[in-house]
Amino acid sequence: YNHIKVAESAKALRDKGVRVLLGAHGQREGLAAHWELWMLQQGGFSAWEALRAGTIDGAIYLGLDNDVGSIEAGKLADIAVIEGDVLSDLRRSEFVTYTIIISIR
Repeated sequence: YNHIKVAESAKALRDKGVRVLLGAHGQREGLAAHWELWMLQQGGFSAWEALRAGTIDGAIYLGLDNDVGSIEAGKLADIAVIEGDVLSDLRRSEFVTYTIIISIR
């Protein structure tokens, strides 16, 4: 599939220090974000790199990293509790058991 070639190119850019961001467009009621994560991994991203693309790297790009993108004191947080270890199996990302919206301020 062509998306694998695109993800491989994105990985080559990431390896050169370019931030790569998640780009889901809302298809399938939220599943597109998971598909984007999985696609990045098909192109060679580690699970950690793919998750960064969907969290802190996007926040940095938007200039919102002081408020969102990682779990730190003083930030807003939307936390997804996942059934399983997404760092070992990124496909577990769709097994969201709970979501928590908090302010750690």
